[in-house]
Amino acid sequence: MNFCILSGRAVRDAELKVSRTSGRQYCMFRLAVEGMYRGKDRPKEVDFLTCLAFARQGEYLARNLKKGMKIAVVGTVKAYEREDEYGFKRPEVSIVVRQTDIFDRIKPRDPVEDLVDGDGEVLIPKEITQSVLKQIDATDIDMPDEFISKIGD
Repeated sequence: MNFCILSGRAVRDAELKVSRTSGRQYCMFRLAVEGMYRGKDRPKEVDFLTCLAFARQGEYLARNLKKGMKIAVVGTVKAYEREDEYGFKRPEVSIVVRQTDIFDRIKPRDPVEDLVDGDGEVLIPKEITQSVLKQIDATDIDMPDEFISKIGD
């Protein structure tokens, strides 16, 4: 049976990549997993494992898993050979992720980010502008007519 459960910290931010052969998207991240305590004289060993997540799981991790976050991974071990830049076949081992649980809190997005477009222009939702215009009589303010018509749209 091929089944593993690991808990560790992300070495870097997770990256969304595209497979050269199939064109499928996948997320790749490295996981630092500490070994067992072995006494005062011998420090803990740390293993660095490559993890691969596909489909929605991969997209989720690529958006949310940042360097240093603690994560638990349930998956399977996949051993394969990869050809390096010199044409030599190198053995590789990866964890194919089936399920994850991020223990560290994911920082919520700043709501102000949703109110600014790509050019830095402030976007004010129509409901807010209409509400403001109802509260004030915009025609009494010294504003050009073209500005008032833009706000009311």
